[in-house]
Amino acid sequence: MTLNYIENIFKEEANKNIPLENIKNIKQKAINNFLDQGFPTRKNEKWKYTDLGFLNNRKFIFNPATTEDFTRNELKELNEKVHSKKFGVMLLDGKLTYSNLPKDINVQNISENSTFANNLDLDKIINKIDDHSLTSLNSALSPEILHFNIPKNKNINDPIYFYIASSGINNYCQQPRMILNCEENSVVNLIFRYVSLKNESAWTNSVLQVNQRENSICKLLRIQEQKLNHIHTDSINAQLEKNTSIKIINIDLGGNLVRNNTKVNLNDSESKCNIFAAFLSGANQHIDYHIDVNHNAKNTSSSQEIRGIANYKGVGVIDSKVRVDQNINKATANQSINNLLLSKESEIYTKPELEIYSDDVSCSHGATIGELDDDLLFYLQSRGIDKKQAQSILVNAFINKIINMIDFPSIREYLTDSFSTLLSK
Repeated sequence: MTLNYIENIFKEEANKNIPLENIKNIKQKAINNFLDQGFPTRKNEKWKYTDLGFLNNRKFIFNPATTEDFTRNELKELNEKVHSKKFGVMLLDGKLTYSNLPKDINVQNISENSTFANNLDLDKIINKIDDHSLTSLNSALSPEILHFNIPKNKNINDPIYFYIASSGINNYCQQPRMILNCEENSVVNLIFRYVSLKNESAWTNSVLQVNQRENSICKLLRIQEQKLNHIHTDSINAQLEKNTSIKIINIDLGGNLVRNNTKVNLNDSESKCNIFAAFLSGANQHIDYHIDVNHNAKNTSSSQEIRGIANYKGVGVIDSKVRVDQNINKATANQSINNLLLSKESEIYTKPELEIYSDDVSCSHGATIGELDDDLLFYLQSRGIDKKQAQSILVNAFINKIINMIDFPSIREYLTDSFSTLLSK
């Protein structure tokens, strides 16, 4: 999939599918940025352990004519699941196919709604996160740019489920793009489920932007459980104003090669973020977390708690950076990264970073990589528990701190069972 190939795809799509001139201009900037950078390789320090240069030799489809023949039965099952939720949204191959949202929450496709688009600073909204090539590729080729607005003073306790589904067309690359705007004093719970309907080789390259106005609260749970032939790259970018908070929980169980970029900018006082994450990498999986938290204002706080597990020939990467800018006093930041290697053939690379340019701060970090305790395994086996079950018990105890951060018991139970099932294989 050479750069020339992608450039030709972009030209074809721009000529027939982009009706708004201002959107065309933004997408043109994005494709130029992508073409300048190309696919990330190990020459880029941020991609030291996750080289995507191989994508130059793969050819993906960006504009399939239809998906129905590939997914009829699987899609029916997924539709039933989404429709059973009180509030639900579904994207199939990057396009909105269903939405049942709380009253007063609006969703607009910026790509097509000229009246809505003209009232937004689109260049600022879309291009401000194009800081690496994959977000630029998404900006250039996303078929729909979906804008969800949570109104002022709106408190939504029931979760809104977003199902981001790949149809399973062989070698299809979907580019979902979502922008969530949380107005003043709003509260929202979001659950993103990334799934693939078939086990065909495919690629999801997703971008989610969260913009939080004063006094808003956002809780965001992302669960990635795509098929093992799937490449998954996604970016979460959050911009926080005064007295806002965001809790992000990343869970990765599926995918063949996975890269999650989570970036939070604490732009005003009393803004805070809490990031939790857990992954299980096995069966030749490669799962990479890259986290950036930027303290851009005084009296801001952040915390991170990450648990990584690698089994068989699985590889895990955690590169987490906290930056406190000059003259940013009273900033608090804590990082805790703990990892388990369950096989001699598994690998985990961990790099916690603190980049601090101010004196009056309280920051700490710590990282561990180890194996399951042999004495505890022996103890459980001496009580009649077989080795795999004993491993599962100890691993569940290890990830419990992350799972327990989830507010919804049914999801906690589901994820606990999912980790156990994968470990027992």
